[in-house]
Amino acid sequence: MKKIILASNSFRRREILSKLGYKFDVEVPDIEEDFSYDLPAIEVIKKISYEKAKKVLENNTSSIVIAGDTAVVLDGVIMGKPERDLEKKYGSSNLYKLLLKDEKVFREAKDLAYKMLKKMSGRTHEVITGICIMSSKKVYLDATVSKVTFSELTDKEINDYIDEREPFGKAGGYALQENAGKFVKHIDGDFFSIVGFPLNLVYQELKNINEY
Repeated sequence: MKKIILASNSFRRREILSKLGYKFDVEVPDIEEDFSYDLPAIEVIKKISYEKAKKVLENNTSSIVIAGDTAVVLDGVIMGKPERDLEKKYGSSNLYKLLLKDEKVFREAKDLAYKMLKKMSGRTHEVITGICIMSSKKVYLDATVSKVTFSELTDKEINDYIDEREPFGKAGGYALQENAGKFVKHIDGDFFSIVGFPLNLVYQELKNINEY
């Protein structure tokens, strides 16, 4: 069987993929996520997943590459990480250190996170997760769409949550499996897809692993 490579630095994706029992390596694709394509949100997420897999396959042509991307979508608009606009200003590699140590930078990020979470309060948004399984012989590309409904959040709840620094680095400013799970009133869809890796979808496709 060909070597499997997970094209992701996400601990959660590594953890979920390991449930399938396959041995795999991890390689992080060196690409910039671009949400500005003039396409429906689901197609943007699929395209980013494809580009991640393609980038890693370039240097691993005899392997099977699995890549994914997850986005929160509200009113048809992709809600990225709340601090995304600050990455250009401070540099993505340096920003997360500054969020812990620099009060000015944290206040800037907190304002962005607050506005994002306030928009999502009491409303239903979509979580789209794209997945791409790619080899030199075959490409599988798909996406799942789930719906998540938040309870009405008070300003204090939002601010206390942000003060824990938890929204940063997460699409839509939250992760269902972490502390923000208490804000979730209802989900309609696949839990693992919302977390960021559609386990059943990958499991079913890898039954055809010999085709890769």
